Amino acid sequence: MEDLSAAERRSQIAQMVLESGKVIVSELVEQFQVTETSIRRDLTLLESGGRLKRVHGGAIPVPGNSRTDSFAEKKELHIKAKERIGKVAAEIIKPKDILLLDSGTTTLQVIRHIPSALRIGNMITLVTNSQPIAQEVLTWPSPNLTILGGLYLPDYQATVGPQTLAQLQELTADKVFLGVDGLTLHGGATTANILMAEVDRMMVERSRHVILVTDSSKIGRVGFVPVKPVNAFHTLITDTLLRIVYAGKHLFWKELDFMYRGIQISPPFFEIGPKAYIYGKEVLRLARHADRMSAKYRVQIIVTPQYVDIPLLANGTRRLLIFAQHMDSLPLGRGIGSVLPEAVKAAGAVGVLLNHAEKKLTLEELERTIRRADEVGLASMACADNLEEAVKIARMSPNIIIAESPELIGVGQRGGNDRETIEKINAAIRDINPEIRVLHGAGISCGQDIYNIIAAGSQAAGSTSGILMANDPLAMLEEMIRSVRAAWDETH
Repeated sequence: MEDLSAAERRSQIAQMVLESGKVIVSELVEQFQVTETSIRRDLTLLESGGRLKRVHGGAIPVPGNSRTDSFAEKKELHIKAKERIGKVAAEIIKPKDILLLDSGTTTLQVIRHIPSALRIGNMITLVTNSQPIAQEVLTWPSPNLTILGGLYLPDYQATVGPQTLAQLQELTADKVFLGVDGLTLHGGATTANILMAEVDRMMVERSRHVILVTDSSKIGRVGFVPVKPVNAFHTLITDTLLRIVYAGKHLFWKELDFMYRGIQISPPFFEIGPKAYIYGKEVLRLARHADRMSAKYRVQIIVTPQYVDIPLLANGTRRLLIFAQHMDSLPLGRGIGSVLPEAVKAAGAVGVLLNHAEKKLTLEELERTIRRADEVGLASMACADNLEEAVKIARMSPNIIIAESPELIGVGQRGGNDRETIEKINAAIRDINPEIRVLHGAGISCGQDIYNIIAAGSQAAGSTSGILMANDPLAMLEEMIRSVRAAWDETH
């Protein structure tokens, strides 16, 4: 578990007592990796504050008590994580956006990270029921702010009730930023107060784009009142410390940076994209040779065949990672001519290539498709044309980003500033999510090109025309895989 302050630990213990009905000292020692003396001191302090009742070996809720942390207490918990989340979330906000903002402490961090250019005049419109958010916004020059009236709850420093709901019913927003007290796959988003839940639900219903902002301590918890199911949210922004989360007992949760972890892709690796050049027996012949090269040089190899050839390669090779060339984000049902994610998975693919220069997606559609890949159990490999696009895609947490300029695809010639470009893109992606693998490609015609890219700092490389247009494609494939291994071993 991440290092917690004593206050954060006690807050989590108090919440666990409410959710589980009892906590055991020995389990808390194991959970938080502290001494039994520390846990007993925590329970004593929580009992003195009326948060729980100590019993032999642990603690139980105080009868009739459903108190959770107040806004002032919550504001100081997991502050670094909330600041990081707020910074990322603020980047989503665009000029002329109409924003709904709930009373969460993470939502407050979103407001604090809105760039100064958007704080002037009518650049954005903000609507909130939160007193702390209103106070923050009122320090801006000429803010366009609506403060919702209603019944004031001191513990939340927010307004609720029929008047608040009636005002929201008359509004339509571009985006809502929402915090929660708990989030689980089956229980959805939850909170601790019935009146707050009513306001949150209405904000979701009155917004075109629903953005959930929450730190990882909330994942796996179930609050008192449901707000909305998971599928009601378009975007989730959280920190990535989500290995194992406590929810009465250990709950294994798919990490909500959303990166699929069903397969492990380790550098150095190589990608072969046959496109529509070859199919059937010819692509199987190439794939089986790649399979042997993968074993010989200890390099993972990804192959992206035609859809109809996925089962052929999945069943006819042992080591290769078979990715589809594309898929759509649609669910089961209507959609003739579309590529269904479940069908790609059932065919034997372990991943999917997305956003290639020959099959571009909008960023919104790309994010939906990556989420669908995660949902069905497919790794995602997304192409980025430039540094700016790579940064935006990294926020979506695909497994792999292919950084390649469309101008270089198929020309067989790399530029002269590879190292500088590769280092810059690698650093930008690593700052966002160091677990994303980065492949640099395009403009590759021989093994020396591969060697140069890997030696310049790439974790992987790939080729299509460089292999398939060679006089001897199988020999060229081996030359490139051999160069991957040589360059990696010499630089690592």
